[in-house]
Amino acid sequence: MSVSRRQFLKTSAVTASVPLVTTLSIDSSEARIGDAVDLSLGYKPGAIRMNLNENPLGPPPAAVAAAQSAIPATNRYVSPALLKSLMGEFHGMEKDWIIVGNGSTEILKSAPLAFARDSSKNVISARETWNVTPKYAGILGAKLKYVNFLRKQHYEFDIDGMLNAVDASTGIFFVVNPNNPTGAILSYEELKRIADSLPKEVLFIIDEAYAQYTPDARSGIDLLKAGYENVLVTRTFSKAWGLAALRCGYGVGHPDVLKKIAMHGCDAASLNIAGYSALQGTLSDQTHLDSSRQLARDISSFYKQEAKKLGLQVVAGSVPLPFILLELGKRTKEIQQELEKRNIFVRHVASWGLPEHVRISGGLEEDNRAFFRELKTLL
Repeated sequence: MSVSRRQFLKTSAVTASVPLVTTLSIDSSEARIGDAVDLSLGYKPGAIRMNLNENPLGPPPAAVAAAQSAIPATNRYVSPALLKSLMGEFHGMEKDWIIVGNGSTEILKSAPLAFARDSSKNVISARETWNVTPKYAGILGAKLKYVNFLRKQHYEFDIDGMLNAVDASTGIFFVVNPNNPTGAILSYEELKRIADSLPKEVLFIIDEAYAQYTPDARSGIDLLKAGYENVLVTRTFSKAWGLAALRCGYGVGHPDVLKKIAMHGCDAASLNIAGYSALQGTLSDQTHLDSSRQLARDISSFYKQEAKKLGLQVVAGSVPLPFILLELGKRTKEIQQELEKRNIFVRHVASWGLPEHVRISGGLEEDNRAFFRELKTLL
């Protein structure tokens, strides 16, 4: 049965007044868990966590209320069918064009099992990028063909170089758009050029984890609507929406592609009841999304300003994103380790081909100022 977004949101936990799931007769006041639940996750008190691209604003209040309303039903498994209908409606697609996963990461890990699972295949990817799909394809035995970004052109994608690497054994062509960590962005015209150039049997994966920060741009989903059947677009609720720990992600692609991927995961066992409920509390919260975008603009402006004062090079794309790539030179690893001693955590991205850079996930104003205050003493 097709469920419209309006109908779904009307009956979901978005309003927090009517629980999404059937309320069970459980009195939580009877539960005792000791003095506190440890949510430090291994960090010392007061840690400034800027290493994992987490949203410092947290999740939307409606998402929290929806997740809480679902906790009494944690004895139940979740069916992805309703979410497929919701996200299909949201994007103007039929539900069989949607796949859901334990974060978009599960989908990106499962794709190589279907399209590049052994040494007979290769995967094309930019080098300086979040490389989950190439990494897992390599574990399976596929050959990895990395192409460097054009560093002299502000770290733009080398489209020609990537397309020239395609051959008869290519199984997957992978891009992150906008790119993490360089911020480079492929326009719709550039995406279309790639799609036009790829053989039909090559899966063109476009990871759009940060698509909400480019709201006016056409995306890989528009390629699907234009009839390109070998495209897979992945989205997540972890970044702009702040639901990282609830592992909510989905993909959009041709049903035949999704069926092959679903043979290796991305089913009811991939979802949890709290995340299942919480993500539905996000789509109606435009205020939270606007706040996340404004924070990204503030982060971009502040970091460029402070880096200039210190004579440091910032790598960033044309659209403000919630992270910045900062060049620190040959002492980068040492500086990163010294910052950790001061309880400030940033990401050294040497494994992505950037040994002289750190990626900083922008925080709230106090954290951002603390980072530069300590960095200044280490330069």
